[in-house]
Amino acid sequence: MAGVAGCLGSSQGSAADDETVTFLLKPVENPQDMKAQYEPVKKHLEAEVDGITVETPVSNGYSGVERSLKSGRAELSIGDVVAFSFPDLVDVLGTQYLAGASSFYFSMLVTKPEYNIGNLTDLKGTEISFCDVLSTSGSVYPLSALEEAGLDIGDAPTGDPVDFSGTWSNHDQSFRTFIDRENIKANANYGKPAYPYLTESHLQDIGALDRITAHSPWADKIGTKTDEQELEIAWISERVPYEPVITRAGWDSPKREAVEQTLLEMTASDLEEYRSGEDVSLPMTGLTDTSMEDYEAVRRRVTELGVLESKKEE
Repeated sequence: MAGVAGCLGSSQGSAADDETVTFLLKPVENPQDMKAQYEPVKKHLEAEVDGITVETPVSNGYSGVERSLKSGRAELSIGDVVAFSFPDLVDVLGTQYLAGASSFYFSMLVTKPEYNIGNLTDLKGTEISFCDVLSTSGSVYPLSALEEAGLDIGDAPTGDPVDFSGTWSNHDQSFRTFIDRENIKANANYGKPAYPYLTESHLQDIGALDRITAHSPWADKIGTKTDEQELEIAWISERVPYEPVITRAGWDSPKREAVEQTLLEMTASDLEEYRSGEDVSLPMTGLTDTSMEDYEAVRRRVTELGVLESKKEE
């Protein structure tokens, strides 16, 4: 890769002299898995940029990303809602993508066949498990869909819904709770946890198979666990752009340009050499050049739900 003179290359100094760059991760999965997935990104940055040590703590919630950026405790993170809420706080570096797929994914509400959920209005009076309040795929988009279907979402996601009950937690916990508890009739997620429990025939019937296989990096997992439990999609969104990698606008460091350039030029082969095993998936293999204009559909839904206003009042 083309380097920034005097910045890129193997480090010649001691670790004690290194500048710490904090890449704050969001709690999409359990913290141990998240750190393992981003370990190749961390090691690649440390190998390519002289004089830095990269830390990858996992935030305890999406709102923790905002607080850490505002306080200067993080230089890099991932998130579109933070960028909408505080455009002067962050710069959008680029959108994550995975080799062999696109820079898009899908939000969905899944249910179990025995619950007989034919459409979203059938979820009135039920309990639904959502992901973090600020999750685009696991909260914002599904709530918007429920509202468009005529359900009263009340003050959700920052308050209580009216026509149904909701629980909010991280993606991993939210999905497992839905699988394990019969009182929860639907789950909002970003596709990855649900695909193993969905059959190709069901996806074909609802007209979703072709677009999932065209865009989702996890399409090869479809149907791999249907012997344990079959699920059905009650609703699926149009394609949603992956969340962007964002940098703190006030990050004033001679290392910043080299770090950003390294991330923008990063390839799958750069990261594969640092992957700890085939069972550890890469969260991204590169970035595409994007701006907030690419997230207009997301911003509109966030605005309609009042999330921006509630965040600015905190």
